Amino acid sequence: AWRADRIGCDRAVDRARRAVKGMKAALTGNDLKKLSRADGRFHQALYEDADNPLLLNLIEQMREQFPRYVLWKSPGRVRQSIQEHERILERFALRDGPGTAKAVRQHILNGLDAFDAILHADGVR
Repeated sequence: AWRADRIGCDRAVDRARRAVKGMKAALTGNDLKKLSRADGRFHQALYEDADNPLLLNLIEQMREQFPRYVLWKSPGRVRQSIQEHERILERFALRDGPGTAKAVRQHILNGLDAFDAILHADGVR
């Protein structure tokens, strides 16, 4: 979905940087609503840069279905997610398509692992 010649357009990088700063501020203030909005802005900045409306629509549908707020009940996971966002942003700003994809993949896998741990801890499985 990401093309090397499109990765990291300055506007998208700036929006993603502001979103990461917003996530850090929200974590410091323990404000989950602001955290959620900043997280959404971060992801939106990356997806929109792909310039693929169909992909954007599918991703948004999936994001709406995933209860990511559950992950934010763990301050450790929030901090880890912010660090992962910073790694994604670093690769994205360098227009490194494969590096960005690798960082995004790891972010998704870490989120799924954390979600699985929460389910096990809560006895859901």
